[in-house]
Amino acid sequence: VVRVPVPKQQRRIAQRAPRRDARGGRRGPAPGRRREALREPFAASQIGKLPRTTCKKCSDSPTKVCQNHIKKECKVCGNYMTERHIHLDYVGHAAATDRLLQVDPEWSWEPVATDPQTGAPVLANGGLWIRLTICGVTRLGWGDGSTVKEMIGDAIRNAAMRFGVALDLWAKE
Repeated sequence: VVRVPVPKQQRRIAQRAPRRDARGGRRGPAPGRRREALREPFAASQIGKLPRTTCKKCSDSPTKVCQNHIKKECKVCGNYMTERHIHLDYVGHAAATDRLLQVDPEWSWEPVATDPQTGAPVLANGGLWIRLTICGVTRLGWGDGSTVKEMIGDAIRNAAMRFGVALDLWAKE
């Protein structure tokens, strides 16, 4: 076997080129790099700001503002709400799904429990448990929300976090 040296520039191009399967479809990163690809930071444009009220009296008030604070437009999130709030960084369902597709186009999820008669997901305690499978590995996730669609999106993001997706945004440190 004769080895021919490959110039550095061609090696870099080959490393950035998407992997293709036998039919020319995109396969995602090389198997040894999938874990790292899941954990790559998201672009600032893909990170949203979720406002959370920090004053219990404001949260409990029917008007969502207590007598000690005022409502005003927030320059960060654009919401008109109590001045006593913080912003939590989050990655939306579309960005998380795109990351999963980049790493494993065959990823899947399924509800942990289904109704035997209808096949519909079983909701418990205002939420939904799912199994998310990426590259043959399955992990659990929990999602809640006001609709089943929100619960599914939240559960996918929660389970994806267990694979390292947007883990840096979940950390409170």
